[in-house]
Amino acid sequence: MPILPSCVVLGQNDGTDAWVSVRGTAEVYRPSVEETDLMVGAESADGRVPDWVMTTVRERMISGKRCVIRVALDEVFAARLPDADDDVRPGDHAT
Repeated sequence: MPILPSCVVLGQNDGTDAWVSVRGTAEVYRPSVEETDLMVGAESADGRVPDWVMTTVRERMISGKRCVIRVALDEVFAARLPDADDDVRPGDHAT
């Protein structure tokens, strides 16, 4: 059953206090083996992540121990972005 979540995503610890709050409909999605291979791949695209980690993630996705939360974004409820001229605040409802 879909739920209507609100989610706050914080920026990296890069000296800014960037964040965004979004709303939408979320569902747990179990991708096929082919979709998992497209998303995760067999090798790490980032040298900081060892290949064995990618293999473990792939295996857990296929076995159902990990899943994807798919969100159909309805609105950006509020945000503070470091490069934006104006912050989006509750009531602005940027979509």
